[in-house]
Amino acid sequence: MSRDNLGDPLNHRKASLLVKQFESMIQHNQSQFFEQDSFECIIEYYEERFEFSKALAVSEYALTQHPFSSVFLLKKAQFLFESRDCNSALALLDKASILSPTDLETAVLRAEIYAYLSHYQQAEEILNDAIIYADREERINIYLTLADVYEDWGKENKSFEYITYALKLDLCHERALNKMDYVVEMTGKYEESIGLHKYIVDEEPYCYLAWYNLGSAYYGLGLYEKAIEAYGFVTVINENYDLAYRDCGDAYFEIEQYHKAKEQYLAAAAVSDADDELFYSIGVCAYELDEYQQAVHYFEKAVQINEEHSEAFFYMGECYAEQYQLENALKCYHKAINLDHDNAAYIATLAEFYYDIKNHDMAVMLYYQAIQTDPKQKNYWHNLVRLYFKLKLYSEALDVMETTMIEIGETTENRYLLAACLWVTGQKETATQQLTTAFLDNFEQHELFLELLPHLETDAAFNSLLDTYRPQN
Repeated sequence: MSRDNLGDPLNHRKASLLVKQFESMIQHNQSQFFEQDSFECIIEYYEERFEFSKALAVSEYALTQHPFSSVFLLKKAQFLFESRDCNSALALLDKASILSPTDLETAVLRAEIYAYLSHYQQAEEILNDAIIYADREERINIYLTLADVYEDWGKENKSFEYITYALKLDLCHERALNKMDYVVEMTGKYEESIGLHKYIVDEEPYCYLAWYNLGSAYYGLGLYEKAIEAYGFVTVINENYDLAYRDCGDAYFEIEQYHKAKEQYLAAAAVSDADDELFYSIGVCAYELDEYQQAVHYFEKAVQINEEHSEAFFYMGECYAEQYQLENALKCYHKAINLDHDNAAYIATLAEFYYDIKNHDMAVMLYYQAIQTDPKQKNYWHNLVRLYFKLKLYSEALDVMETTMIEIGETTENRYLLAACLWVTGQKETATQQLTTAFLDNFEQHELFLELLPHLETDAAFNSLLDTYRPQN
């Protein structure tokens, strides 16, 4: 009896009665004979409820009454494999193979066990031999199992190839289409995926999973408008497919159409059990639309589900800061950093916040902490220099820039900022040497120098130096 049959009310009642009979027999230590299909029904009843230890016990009992049943040998082997008792499972499959040499389920399970044990070549050989006896549906299953083997083997391109074989036999095969989406992302075969799925939707225009995979392939290539169009077909065909709404929202977000992105995320929430990431995505869209109160509402929903969602706390801090609710902002920033203490971007943002509220000592300390956390991020060094300039701590700024030249390198940006530090500390000759090199490398970036020393824009001597190196059109 298939599990689909168990879904029928009559069959469900029959299964319940059989289970009661079996459990009563065991409880009272009695003996009763059950037909093979009755045992199958009881096993499937427990499987549906994920009571695998009971299903294993039934399969063992069934073998005492039907010792030559390859079905129960296979069932018991499956349950043993799920508990990772591979040797015992393989021994049972050897017995099952003697009773039913061409049984494909036995071959597939054996291959899955060998793949789990990293014996990939043996798994491959078993499945290739099994294809000889397979009908169309069974070949699809074998191709997809081979795809799993190749994926575990690290041969993702072969996995893509065998999923394609399966789809050629059934263009709308759900398992194959779901696997294809994952493997395409792993292999980056987006162009091949577009060709394949365009063919499928031409042949089967109502195959919503093919439209979804097509959208994902366009998305992977950065073709967001085409991805949005494909996702639109998915939700027209299947209005309850929440992944299409989510991914369509991501595509709109990439092209900065935040209102439409939010609409898609809200549509996903309407047809599914929204998780923390979905509420977070809605909140970010609201933030980008300057809808700060609404954004906070969705970030709060996100952290109610996942109290360790640091990004949601961080964005809540940003929202409160925009609304000048400084105490709330500070609490959220600190919460985000406590959850993700190695996130230098959070620390640098908190440094800027402390500067804005005139707590300069904390701002300086936090910029140093950001630099220590991510010393190769030039912006943290540069922002600390700018902060020292605002505080008129020019010697400290020079110390930072000299270290920056060592840590980040002698880039043009660094030369301009170092020149500003040298100039303001009275070392104009050395500053001019740095400026000369920087002008020749990238004249346009001299605005970095003037950003720190804007009064020099009207300085005759400095403008004469600029004119000397200004590129001639």
